[in-house]
Amino acid sequence: MNIICKIGYYTKNLIPIAFLISIIVFVFGFKQIYYLDIGNLNIPQKSGISREIIKESYDYLIDYSISFENTKFEIPSLPSSENGIIHFVEVRNIIQMLIRINIAIWLASSFGVIYCWKNKYHKIFLSIFRQLILIPVILSIPFIVNFSGSFVVFHKILFRNDYWIFDERIDPVIKILPEEFFFHEAMFMLSIILGSSFTALAIYKYIDSKKHLHDIA
Repeated sequence: MNIICKIGYYTKNLIPIAFLISIIVFVFGFKQIYYLDIGNLNIPQKSGISREIIKESYDYLIDYSISFENTKFEIPSLPSSENGIIHFVEVRNIIQMLIRINIAIWLASSFGVIYCWKNKYHKIFLSIFRQLILIPVILSIPFIVNFSGSFVVFHKILFRNDYWIFDERIDPVIKILPEEFFFHEAMFMLSIILGSSFTALAIYKYIDSKKHLHDIA
């Protein structure tokens, strides 16, 4: 395997991972989905918590997880148990780790992209787009068939404890985080991956067709 093929091999496998992590972090921090669900899922009525406190609490959870500042977890208007605090600290650690890994992968893979493009090894981009199209197709199957079961398995994989199983009497924040909301986030994430992949694939084919026309001319 020559140097171009080696770089192409690692690049085509790194880019989909970086792309997926980027979308996960983006969707996690995209608060508008939750804002819509506050009304769509009747969260204030079902939880008995005002819309203002719901929005304030959710904003805090997201900002706390994304911020690199080392601050103590404390939702402004809702009480939290010790186990609940530990869980949200663990969530923050996972998000922070994903952000750092993603930066490293993009930096490493950008060299491969530039190298392959300059050496006209364009077919790796087609491979990347095909992988990106397969990701949402594969992930959507368990989500659609049994989202609740997939949701539980997802938590068991990520966390080494059961602190994510909240008791609403001591962690009322769980009342404002219905499972339906997480399903909407999952579908939004998969749709972004699929839409972006098809768009990128169309752009690649357009550029490739132009190249062939230029070669013929």
